[in-house]
Amino acid sequence: MKLVLALLIAFSTLPAAEELDQRTEITDPDMIKAMRDAKDSNLSNAMARSIDDTTESANHLAALMLASEAGLRAAVVDLQRLFGGSKSPQAGSVEELTDDLHLASQMIAQKAKSFRKRAKTASLKLPKADPKVLIPKRAGYPGKDRRKDLRKAQSMLKKAVAKTGPVKLEKTHEALSRSAQSFQGELRSASDILVRIQKRIRKQQNSRPELSVATKRIDAYVKRTTQDTADLTIESKLLETSLLMIRHDEAAFDQGF
Repeated sequence: MKLVLALLIAFSTLPAAEELDQRTEITDPDMIKAMRDAKDSNLSNAMARSIDDTTESANHLAALMLASEAGLRAAVVDLQRLFGGSKSPQAGSVEELTDDLHLASQMIAQKAKSFRKRAKTASLKLPKADPKVLIPKRAGYPGKDRRKDLRKAQSMLKKAVAKTGPVKLEKTHEALSRSAQSFQGELRSASDILVRIQKRIRKQQNSRPELSVATKRIDAYVKRTTQDTADLTIESKLLETSLLMIRHDEAAFDQGF
């Protein structure tokens, strides 16, 4: 009986869990400041990485746009030399499709300028539109690595949404993202026109053996434009994802994460 009473007295003098929590609460002002500074530093670093990712995507897009624009112009020149000259081409003919491709190339040139304008508004510095610099950069585009980067970025974005909730792009960033997507969409349309031209030239090749060289050149243009479209799709998504991550980083900062 005495042993039971002793145990009861001992347990009754132990501090409650809430009291333990209160006793372990950090009250040192210097420690609290150091923890807040570390948190702010982590968020600042995250925002800086997102901005760097955005700049990297914008630079890749500038190179891809200039190279694809140059490729389309070359295709149009070749086709006009081979099939141009008809003032009233037949519907669906190579001549008519070449005219369509010419118009598409002009639209693409305008959309490339629009993207640069949107990037400037968003305070992003792009490299000069110098073919001597950007076309070699496009040739060295790390497509495989950028696809891996996209999967990683989308995974991080999913976690950010779960943490801070959904966000919307700032107006300037939304306009920039849409501009990249608009260019990619126009290039896809131009690629479809090239494929239609390719099919028609192959049909004519039986009666016009001299078109064999033209067929090979068009095949090269189709392959190039198809690859440009695929890479622009990846990079446009990376741009949008990095822009969204900037907003999530800002939201995390505001919410005190």
